[in-house]
Amino acid sequence: MMKNFSCQVRGLMALVSLVACSSVGAEETSGDILPAMPPKPPAQIEDVTIFTVEQRIAASKLTTRRNASQREKAKFQAEVRGAFEEERFEDLNRLASEAISSGKIFGDGAWGIYVFHQTLIPAPEVKEEGLVDLESRFLRWIQQTPESLTARVALVEFYIGYAWRARGGGYANTVSAEQWKVFRERLAMAEKVLLDATKVQGQDPYWYAVLASLGRAQQWPADKYELMFQDGLRNYPTNWELACTRAYGLLPRWYGEPGDWEAFAEKETQREGGLGPEVYARIVLSLFGYYDNVFKDTKASWERTREGLEILRKKYPDDDVTMNNAVLLARMAGDKEMARALLAQMGDNYHSGIFRSREDVILMREWAQSP
Repeated sequence: MMKNFSCQVRGLMALVSLVACSSVGAEETSGDILPAMPPKPPAQIEDVTIFTVEQRIAASKLTTRRNASQREKAKFQAEVRGAFEEERFEDLNRLASEAISSGKIFGDGAWGIYVFHQTLIPAPEVKEEGLVDLESRFLRWIQQTPESLTARVALVEFYIGYAWRARGGGYANTVSAEQWKVFRERLAMAEKVLLDATKVQGQDPYWYAVLASLGRAQQWPADKYELMFQDGLRNYPTNWELACTRAYGLLPRWYGEPGDWEAFAEKETQREGGLGPEVYARIVLSLFGYYDNVFKDTKASWERTREGLEILRKKYPDDDVTMNNAVLLARMAGDKEMARALLAQMGDNYHSGIFRSREDVILMREWAQSP
């Protein structure tokens, strides 16, 4: 799955240098451009404020226990976070290198190197003083292990997030001149680190993720942005997280028009060496929260999504997050048969970050079992 791409790094950074001078700043785009913000909670079942005694008793039996794959991921994240906080940078590099060389994939299909980097993203509650301290720690990581490409990729991720903190989450026409100034400065810092990284040997597939984030923030020309994804998906055809990132960039708020991301998802199912229908389901799972009903509001195919979900059910049976979200998709599609199968696989376990309450799970069961 993984391969060395030091030559690709240089080629892609040549692309960055070409678009950096001509790219459109985010402040110059139309006023509806928004940052990469999380989707709204998806519609579930009818709003109910009063539940029967039977429903409450059934709900009390549900749990949110961690399965084996979740515990494995939590352990890995604790190791990464601990090494970073204690500045054991050699250990940090080792954890990343092992995740890359082994092609580590967790029980939900997440790539180990993606989990590594996402663990280092500052929590939203971290204030400015804390972010300044974190920047210094990332810089010490590079200074103490100058051969680490992963350290530079992590710093780029930090600077891009730091830039969005300065910009804020409002529409473009609500952002002040000072906010735009700091936003541009921090993105320039991210770009400089990426350019410096071309001097470092090694590999880190998360490179494509930060390159995508930078390109979207700087509003690279669409053809150059697409070229980067073509390269990444050609070299890593099973990288479904990169495919989901590309689909997100095809939302109308970024580079797309209605129907574009759906067409991309269908095309990805045909990629040689790729994941087939699984990637279609992954993309729909990543974007459905942006719509009231993704199958009514877009051209997404439930038939294709269901095909992919069936693969995911068998391939990653312990992936509670996917199973819970898949129930919501089945509800949107009105597919009670699929919902019953998913709920049966979930058993008495549910994900509290997806369902609003335990009682909602019971309502979903009742809907799935109804004529």
